[in-house]
Order: sequence, then structure tokens, then C-alpha cells
Amino acid sequence: MEATVSKEGGGTEDIHNRVAKARRVFFKLKKIWSSNSISRQTKVRLYKTLVKPVLMYGCETWKINKSDENKIDVFQSRCLRRIFKIRWQERITNKEVLKMAEMENLSEGVRKRRWKLIGHIMRKEPNSDCRTALTWTPEGAAKMG
Repeated sequence: MEATVSKEGGGTEDIHNRVAKARRVFFKLKKIWSSNSISRQTKVRLYKTLVKPVLMYGCETWKINKSDENKIDVFQSRCLRRIFKIRWQERITNKEVLKMAEMENLSEGVRKRRWKLIGHIMRKEPNSDCRTALTWTPEGAAKMG
């Protein structure tokens, strides 16, 4: 697995790549999702162990905005709706789908993982490279213009 780093420092490009990779993994398992012999609970467990990690890889370092959060939440709800065979005519909310899967929004999971990483970095020694990078501010005044 690899993460995409751009010179703008944003996570949008990496999120786009992660969603695309997770989508490919999800569609490779199409026969499992459409199978009637596999229980819903097993399908959700397969989703959590095979698809979700591909999407969440490196999410602790993403610079994320509302649009990015929406993108990963939409991906998750589409996957779960396909797993549960919910058609758009059935008018079931995403919250209900998440409750059926006993999951939370992926954007919430990203937020929790980011806080966990920050806590880990803050427990390191003050002179560690990670801590220095987290608390670094440029010296001097910015140029006008």
C-alpha cells in the first residue's frame, strides 16, 4: 500500500486514491455481496476486514475538510446499501443503515484515529522529530504580497 503526498499538503488527492482502491476491492468481492448463502453479519465483517482498511490506510495524516468527509461517508453508505440489498426506492436513511451494520461513519473513525496519533506524538519526548514537526512554526515574518 502507498499514500499520496502532494506539494499542497492536502489530503484530497490521497482520499480520492484511497476511495478508488477501496472501490476496486469492494467490486472484486461482488459475488460475495450478491450471494444469498452468506449472512449479512458475515458480509459486514468481510467489509470491515477487507475493504475498510484499504480506505483508511494513512488516514491519520489526512488534512480533511467537509467535502472529503462526505466523500468517504458516501462510499461507505453505498457499500453497505449494496451489501444489505437496499434499493433507493426503499427510503432508508444512512443512519438506519449504519445502525443495521453496527458501525459509525468512516469520517468519525478518521477523526478518532487522528486524535489517537496526536496523543501518541504528544507522549513522545520533547526533542523527538515527530513532536518537533507537530509543533514547528516558521521563524520571522511572512513577506508581503
